[in-house]
Amino acid sequence: MNTNQKIIIFSGHDYSGKTTIAKKLSQEIGIPYFKDKTTLKKFKEKDRLVVYLNDQNYIIQFLEQTKYSVIIDRAYESEWVYSQVFHRKQNYELLDDLDYRFSRLGTKIIICEKDLKRYKDEVIGIKKIAMIKKKYHDFCQWSRCETLIINTTDEDLISQIKNIKEFINV
Repeated sequence: MNTNQKIIIFSGHDYSGKTTIAKKLSQEIGIPYFKDKTTLKKFKEKDRLVVYLNDQNYIIQFLEQTKYSVIIDRAYESEWVYSQVFHRKQNYELLDDLDYRFSRLGTKIIICEKDLKRYKDEVIGIKKIAMIKKKYHDFCQWSRCETLIINTTDEDLISQIKNIKEFINV
């Protein structure tokens, strides 16, 4: 493991604050922020699973070879969670391999979540969000990567960034 390389993945249910927090952390510690903005489009494609997981494999190869640091807004862990909640076909062997490889790079995963009573999303609905939150907790138990679950309900960005910096040792 390269101790200078920092890979930080932000994940969590929709509207949990992960993008805001990830971008702010990127500004404060000088590690580039990355979000695949074509993910939604890929989920509508026929071979979504193949395309998405190949992209994840490409990203991990890039990080393994270059030793670059990055803050990633959602990666394979979201697929692990959402595929179970929405009963989508999944390649768990490849997800396990991705998790192993990310863990070998010392990846830290931060799961953002809000209290259900403060959550509003007419598209997914509160019952599905509860299931998503539970699956993220299950993911934390399953993953080899170090994980931190952070409650973002209070939207206290200063406190959240402080806690995350302690978790990632910066």
